[in-house]
Amino acid sequence: MVMSREKEGFKHVLEMLPEGWEAKAKALGALQRAREIKTPEALLWLNLLYLTEGKSMTTPSAISNLLDLAKMSKGAVCKRIQHSRAWLQWMGTPIYCNAGLLIEKPGWLKDRNVL
Repeated sequence: MVMSREKEGFKHVLEMLPEGWEAKAKALGALQRAREIKTPEALLWLNLLYLTEGKSMTTPSAISNLLDLAKMSKGAVCKRIQHSRAWLQWMGTPIYCNAGLLIEKPGWLKDRNVL
């Protein structure tokens, strides 16, 4: 699925994900039908490809076609990316918390926003 050079980096990303991330893809609607993208791992790879390639739908579509990951149009890639939002947020929250990047707002701030 992923080119050999990127396999190690992708494997490291998979190790950081919270337990149950694969099942949560279906539960949160990211992986509704397993037509072209058959696994949560492939869907995550497509999302990461989109995010790292300048947020263009053309590049993930072309690369997934070339790698025989999935034969998808730009529109199909767009729908998969849009449906993945809640799933990606669910996976990212514990990673941010563990890294100290996401902290709970102190109660004394009440409804004030802090930038």
